[in-house]
Amino acid sequence: MNLVTGATGLLGSHMIAELVRQGEKVRAFYRSEPGKLRTQKTLSYYFPDSGEITDSIEWVKGDVLDACSLAVATEGVKKVYHTAGIVSFGQVSKKKILKTNMQGTANLVNACLENPGIKLCHVSSIAALGTTVDGSLIDENCMLKPDKKTDDYSYSKFKGELEVWRGIHEGLQAVIVNPSVILGPGVWYSSTAAIIKRIYNGLSFYPAGVIGCVDVRDVASAMYRLMNSDINAERFILNSENLSFLDLFTLIAHEFGEKPPAYRVRPWMKAAAVTGDFVRALVTGTPRQITLKALEIADHRTMYSNEKIVRQTGIGFIPVKESVRFMCEMYLK
Repeated sequence: MNLVTGATGLLGSHMIAELVRQGEKVRAFYRSEPGKLRTQKTLSYYFPDSGEITDSIEWVKGDVLDACSLAVATEGVKKVYHTAGIVSFGQVSKKKILKTNMQGTANLVNACLENPGIKLCHVSSIAALGTTVDGSLIDENCMLKPDKKTDDYSYSKFKGELEVWRGIHEGLQAVIVNPSVILGPGVWYSSTAAIIKRIYNGLSFYPAGVIGCVDVRDVASAMYRLMNSDINAERFILNSENLSFLDLFTLIAHEFGEKPPAYRVRPWMKAAAVTGDFVRALVTGTPRQITLKALEIADHRTMYSNEKIVRQTGIGFIPVKESVRFMCEMYLK
């Protein structure tokens, strides 16, 4: 039996699709009933009988902060794919993001240790990696050194990784993956998928930074390969290509037949954007979408190496252009 936490999220739902494709039994850990419909929608991109598949999944309701529900979810399981977590750069309180990404991971590690024979695949993030002084490619040997400038999300993922390493030292079999920006359809309110909606509705500005991108299908495939190998106690960067925000936004705009953004975000624009978004959120009662920290991160020029995962698993990554085409096609449908 395979357990997927965060089963109704972007990566979790695609992880389920990968397991179904491989003929595996799936137990899905979820928090709310509406989430099941999102997972079924994702499954419909790949399977005509998505409703029947959704019904065949063993659904276990719970929360990673509830140790009792995790004990139930991990009973009789051999492989755990931990995709649950909060992705946020400033919109969520530090206390909440640390509780979910660090304490939630600690709870799951403890539950796995109580069931000998479980192998865990923990989804971390490139945000948990350090940086290189000379601007060279970042690889798995880079280690984050938290300081006062470290954002809450990066720190929470770093601390979550430490909990997995703690579990490994206590006898748990586990691997860690550090995906770059995940591109994929299915959960359109998620941070990356939301870019599609903004560009579809018209976007004039782009950040100056360079980022790594990876197809959600490749992330799920890589996780499955690692979990069905003898690889243990290692971490892997999952990244297809490094490209500028302008290039990424241009690819998306072209798929919609729209003009790509033409103006780079200037330093003086950041405060105005954050203030405007704060007022919008206050008036509409909806969550904030723009923070100064997020804008600062978007100005970074960081590039990541995928050499290790390619060498050890032989995986070939889907080009970002194809990922964007598939994501936009599903959005229009």
